[in-house]
Amino acid sequence: TYHFNDRFAGLLVTPGLFGSRVGAELSSRAAGDVVRATLTLNLSNPIPPHGFLHIRFPAVFANISQANASWSSESFGFDATSFGALSFVDARSSETTLVLRRAGADSGATDIGDRSGTGVIIVVIDNVMNPRFSGRTGIFQLVRTMDANGTTIDEASSAWSREMRPHGFLIDPGDFTAGPVMSLSTIDAGATGNVTLTATLKNPLPSDGLIVIHFPHSFKSVTQPVSSIELFARESSQGIFEPAHEMSAEVRGLNVTLTSNGARRAISAGGAIRLTLPGAMNMRHVGSTGVWPLIRTALSNGTAIDEASIEFNAGLRAPAVAIGPGRFARAPSIAPLDPRA
Repeated sequence: TYHFNDRFAGLLVTPGLFGSRVGAELSSRAAGDVVRATLTLNLSNPIPPHGFLHIRFPAVFANISQANASWSSESFGFDATSFGALSFVDARSSETTLVLRRAGADSGATDIGDRSGTGVIIVVIDNVMNPRFSGRTGIFQLVRTMDANGTTIDEASSAWSREMRPHGFLIDPGDFTAGPVMSLSTIDAGATGNVTLTATLKNPLPSDGLIVIHFPHSFKSVTQPVSSIELFARESSQGIFEPAHEMSAEVRGLNVTLTSNGARRAISAGGAIRLTLPGAMNMRHVGSTGVWPLIRTALSNGTAIDEASIEFNAGLRAPAVAIGPGRFARAPSIAPLDPRA
């Protein structure tokens, strides 16, 4: 009633801090895998009934719109059922931000460990697809709890409490859906012939992508091709191989890097590829070639997409080929014995 304009203006309350850095783990770190993401939150303030949880994944997680979530707790006595289910609400910002909502159980449902709704709680998010190529994802951009009206409670973001955001992940190369196979046009010792690669991709190969092939050391040499290599692709198991890319080859010793000119379409995940390299000289004796040390698809900058090597997906490396006896350059002849000898 009196001195209205002289009243205290109030304070701006900032978001709460999580009790410790938000933890994040993936059930698999292979490129292109559909995985379970587990986030561990140490709440400083309760998530009330009907409250929200926002989680913004690193931008390389291109599609999490089909994710579903649940929660549990490491704290003794936590009852996930009475706490209320966690339901998917929306996916925003190019489908990298999940919006989840707690159900509306009202009585005693904020209890976690200290009976006040604070403490450690684990959010389990299924059907998250890993990035389609290897490398570091970058850090999570946002983890935020909110009340039913959308008012922020606890937050870790680029704008607030940056050090509490979850670490990112190091994504490994994906495995081929069907492991690479190398076929030789000749298995004669010392012969020079063609080598044909066939493989089925786990992840897409961009129109400007690379294919890297390391030959076993048992091969004597690989000749630099004088013309481009045609890459064929088959989009389904019922389809046929059709021309997909013109690729230039760079040969260094027994290692070959094929680069697409980017003029044609990308090859989809699950598609099969086939190409033939000329000028590979077999070892000069019978025996096994040994498995192919490395076959990789990659982005134009060399970042691995799918890989079969001693380091990643070793069981999918192209199997060894048995080399047989070589052929004489001309038919052997035996001179008749001199009868006077």
